[in-house]
Amino acid sequence: MAPRSSHASTSSPSTLLSLVRLHLLLSLLLSLLSLLSLLSLLSLLSLLSLLSLLSLLSLLSLLSLLSLLSLLSLLSLLSLQHPRVRGSVRSSQQANRLPPHAERNAALRRD
Repeated sequence: MAPRSSHASTSSPSTLLSLVRLHLLLSLLLSLLSLLSLLSLLSLLSLLSLLSLLSLLSLLSLLSLLSLLSLLSLLSLLSLQHPRVRGSVRSSQQANRLPPHAERNAALRRD
């Protein structure tokens, strides 16, 4: 009987077929994993863009609120500078004050 060569490269067809199947299965699994990672990356990017959009909207609303408050304060300052309003403020201050002779009489009574 002749000894078998250890360097023989012959393989049985069933072993070769199972290796091809294993290779195809592993490549399919790797493709699915890469697809899932791509989808998760896209969802992460969309989430980040949504968060940035929300922060931008909140910043814009804050700026509009501040501009509205500054506009209201400017309007109130302008209304205080109006002559009719200034006169009514002055007349209301004078209405709260006693006439000069009544103040003098009250001061004399205290003494």
